[in-house]
Amino acid sequence: MLMVNLIAPYQVRAADIDNDSFSDIGRRIEEYVAQNKETTAGMSVAVFSEKETLYRNSFGYTDMANKVPVTEDSVMEWGSVSKLLVWVSVMQLVEQGKIVLEEDINRYLPEGFLKNRVFSEPLTMLNLMNHNAGFEETIIGMATDKAERIISLKEYLQTYQPRQVFKPGLVCAYSNWGTTLAAYIVECVSGISYDSYVRKHIFEPLGMNDTAIRPDLSDNQSVKEKRMALKIYQGLKEIEPNMNYIIMYPAGACTSTIGDMQKFAQALLSKETVLFKNPGTYQLLFSPSLYFPETDIPRNYHGFWALDNFASPIIGHGGNTAGCSSHILLDLENGIGMVIQTNQAGEHIYNYLLPELLFGSYQGPKTAYVGLARVARTISHGPLKIYSLLSVVGIEENDFNEYAITRNDELDTDVIAGPYCDFLKIGIRDIIWDIIVLVLYLLSLIYCLVNILRHLIIFLVRKIRKKNSPDRMPFFYPLAIVLVLFPVIAFVLIIPSLLSFKQWFLISYRLVFAAIGLAALVMLFLIVYGFRQFKKGKTAYLKPWDLYGICICLLIAAVNIIYWQMGCFWLI
Repeated sequence: MLMVNLIAPYQVRAADIDNDSFSDIGRRIEEYVAQNKETTAGMSVAVFSEKETLYRNSFGYTDMANKVPVTEDSVMEWGSVSKLLVWVSVMQLVEQGKIVLEEDINRYLPEGFLKNRVFSEPLTMLNLMNHNAGFEETIIGMATDKAERIISLKEYLQTYQPRQVFKPGLVCAYSNWGTTLAAYIVECVSGISYDSYVRKHIFEPLGMNDTAIRPDLSDNQSVKEKRMALKIYQGLKEIEPNMNYIIMYPAGACTSTIGDMQKFAQALLSKETVLFKNPGTYQLLFSPSLYFPETDIPRNYHGFWALDNFASPIIGHGGNTAGCSSHILLDLENGIGMVIQTNQAGEHIYNYLLPELLFGSYQGPKTAYVGLARVARTISHGPLKIYSLLSVVGIEENDFNEYAITRNDELDTDVIAGPYCDFLKIGIRDIIWDIIVLVLYLLSLIYCLVNILRHLIIFLVRKIRKKNSPDRMPFFYPLAIVLVLFPVIAFVLIIPSLLSFKQWFLISYRLVFAAIGLAALVMLFLIVYGFRQFKKGKTAYLKPWDLYGICICLLIAAVNIIYWQMGCFWLI
């Protein structure tokens, strides 16, 4: 059996799909596109069986301003769909006996390569495939807008290593870093670069001549030229620059035509695929490797996700980059697949709703839970720890299928299992200190900004009246205010770079965070210094409530820096 049957009392299966419904899919897709043309930049879609194309078409524009249409020769980025190339590569090496899925991956890596492992339990390739190796999220260094800053997988993985925060197998937390690590293991085991391996063992056997995978697309000049000409959009607003580079390229940099994307997906519909020599490897790949907790419902198939929002049991993967979105969906039971490409960032209408025309939508029971949860894919250590507060989301009724919620005694909380990631149920008490510390800091910022305005007015009034007010601590008050504001100023500079491809060098981030840590020390010194000088009567104009107010602000700012680990520059 290639898949475990998902028949269960709480899951509605699609009605048997016949050839007539497939022959009609083209008309329904075109009607759907016509209904959504006002929000469409460019899109390509293909529906296929194991051996034939049932429908393939392109819509919209690669360049909206110049009305350049999307065609079958247009290329778009796969985003995280690229990860499927990693897992197919791994399974090929499993077939050759060079990788054992249940073995600790230290066996395949250079000695001492992983520096941030915390737990003694084996960390296996299967954990990387299931995204439950326990790594926290990492966003620094993953991309750049300058080709000359592209570094090797080995250098990237050695330089940017996230902390292992969960015991392997305990929590599912989607990980680009973990997938990139798996690709590097492919390099170590095969003896050639990952991109060379994929070209030799996947692209060439499948005739994928219009596909590139390196970060700068230098492995296929034709694809690179077409990608440079492609315009990308956020909604219908053009994104500039239109070309960036993903250093973790195995996790998201593959670029191809819709036809080549179909070739790869179509090869996965047949157990006689040229990708594997042994049919047993195909059967192993598409056997469940992770289940929804306390159920027999598959969640992951060796890196391929079970997409539980459809009426049929579909597996596949979605992907997003800075300006493209894509999806591969496979119905192995009926031997039908669909691939979608768009040149819009975070596109949802086609990538996640269009497939319902083919596969139907899930109609089974949903969860009744309403409340807060923290996404397991977060940052819980180091200068970006505040990201963990931003990872708190509100869960609404019917957001997940009924079987998604289970109790995890080891974590002492309920866990909501999403298709790609776990959500850890929390209450307001679990984040009350986060909120208190942050709210106090926000009030301190308001206090400082109000006092900047107040003192500016006082200064102007005194100038107009030509009154001088001697001050024996001219530096104290302005320096204190600047220090309170400094963490915000620093993060205003940092955040845009982290959320874009214009990331800085690691040393630059470390210097900024080291400066924030130093600022906390100066804040504590100023508090002591201010009270001592005030007690000695060495300030003429600083009123007691001025001193107390700014010192409280300094203390709150310092506590925030310590609490959120903003000064721990060595932890990035």
